[in-house]
Amino acid sequence: MTQNVDRRARIVRVRTAESRIAQMELAKAKGSANQIRSIVDRIVALNNENVATSGTTDGMALAAIAETRVRLDTALRATSVPLEQAMQRVQRQQKNSIHTELREQGARRLLEKAEVERAKHNERKAAHARCHPGTGTKGEDI
Repeated sequence: MTQNVDRRARIVRVRTAESRIAQMELAKAKGSANQIRSIVDRIVALNNENVATSGTTDGMALAAIAETRVRLDTALRATSVPLEQAMQRVQRQQKNSIHTELREQGARRLLEKAEVERAKHNERKAAHARCHPGTGTKGEDI
């Protein structure tokens, strides 16, 4: 009985470590996605601010605005794929985190069940010893 409980306790420790690792990986994936999302937001904000001001503007200013707009659009398109990949990674890590947490909870339930069984076994053993005081187990003093 004790071996079963010890084995289940080891499994719970392993599952707990796996769950923590999955949560850390999920946090890293979310951080990466948030970082890319903030870059995209900055590019969009810069693109919105990149307009010709009222008043007199010359051809060089308009050319600079147009070139900046093209470069910002290119940067925005270049960040779309990494953002999509980061979001997919977040989804995978969320699934992994949920899966490892379920495994940890299952291992905890099995440990609790094994502890209850051990307690019942010990009670039965103690009750048997009270009912039959002269019959010890092999190697015990009477």
